[in-house]
Amino acid sequence: MAVAYNVIILGGHLEARWAALWATQQGARVALVVNENGNGTADWGMVAVALWARVAEMALQAQQSAWLFMGESGLNPVWERAASWVEQMIFAYQAQYSDSFLLQSGVDVIPGPGAFVTQPNLAVQTPERTLRACGYVVAGTGVPVLPEVLHLRDVNFLSVAQISTLSQHPRRVAILGNTPAAVVLAQAWARLGVPVFLPVAEHRLLPGEEGLLARRLERILSSEGVQIATETALKAVELRSTGIHLDCQTGTHEVDTLLVATPNHLPPETLGTLELRRQGHYLRVNRYLQTSHPRIYAVGDAVGHYPVPAVLGYELQIAVHNILYRRRKPVYRDLSWVIPTAPVLLRQGWTEAQARQHQPGLQVQTQPLSKRIGNRRGRTLGWHSLAPQAIYRHYSQVSGAALSWDSWRWVLEETVLPPIPKTGFWRELRLTWQRDGTD
Repeated sequence: MAVAYNVIILGGHLEARWAALWATQQGARVALVVNENGNGTADWGMVAVALWARVAEMALQAQQSAWLFMGESGLNPVWERAASWVEQMIFAYQAQYSDSFLLQSGVDVIPGPGAFVTQPNLAVQTPERTLRACGYVVAGTGVPVLPEVLHLRDVNFLSVAQISTLSQHPRRVAILGNTPAAVVLAQAWARLGVPVFLPVAEHRLLPGEEGLLARRLERILSSEGVQIATETALKAVELRSTGIHLDCQTGTHEVDTLLVATPNHLPPETLGTLELRRQGHYLRVNRYLQTSHPRIYAVGDAVGHYPVPAVLGYELQIAVHNILYRRRKPVYRDLSWVIPTAPVLLRQGWTEAQARQHQPGLQVQTQPLSKRIGNRRGRTLGWHSLAPQAIYRHYSQVSGAALSWDSWRWVLEETVLPPIPKTGFWRELRLTWQRDGTD
């Protein structure tokens, strides 16, 4: 039986749309399965995070952002106006990479949800039809991994995918999760005058980042009014008439808005009748991002890798490339990304702890707001910086950095998308594509 597509991507977020467009430019026939989720904002949660970061920067520079403030002193932030601006920007971005635009560009956009079926052959079942392809990429937006907190499921909480719907001014916010998105939103909302409580079970913020800079960022957030409680586990939550009651190891707190910004995982219904090897909440993949089924690749929320858009976009590049061409492995030590806090946290490659697991005899150069990790031969294995406008001032110093499809960097207007590789290079690696598609 003939295969209808070369690549099927399950996911409707910005990185998935860029990957679908890129594969189409390579001559592939591509289908993008997107979830039909009401107002269509669930796949745009990370874009909303970056937009709130921009609002926070404007709040810091109030004299340049009169539209955001009102009142006698001119310095009282208006949440409703900021939330409306975020919503309008998301709508503008959605229009720029809309389903109709992708259709005109050669991508078949299929309304979801989609789930795998194995009989009679491997395929993706959608409400409209059954789709078959040479290769599949599971890249959908997942749901939060809920911590073991008593009665948490009984409380109406928000996820990162839902923050664009937060239009009413919250009186006090609690954020669960020690992820980049949680830290960015905590700083942004604190700068808009909202008291933010951020309990984390770990001994510091952002355990996946370089400790020296993460601790400095923690002090900055604390000075701006974010109440950070490290080594504090949330034991129980309770909905009361006055709000949401949080019971922590260090005491109790009352909030009216609870945001769960923990890492996401793949909903079980996405796999349908297909059984793939798992490791906890996530799918197991090999060094080429293949699952236990050789024609199915998984990235982002499905595999539980670092929850920043740059990693998701980079893995999408690798997965789609491996379906169309000769396989290659992701090289994370060359990947760079930003976390849009203020100051910006810019990173390329490994932290010092990660580098020591791979290579002995490191050369570490530490400055007040930056750190470079190299090997004995002088090659950069990791480079980290925390400074205002870090990308503008320091990005040219990062040698050999790999860019990816990164919605945070795109929203912040710091860089452009990676160019399409030269035709001669791809011709050398191109496979015949003459696959019969049989299982």
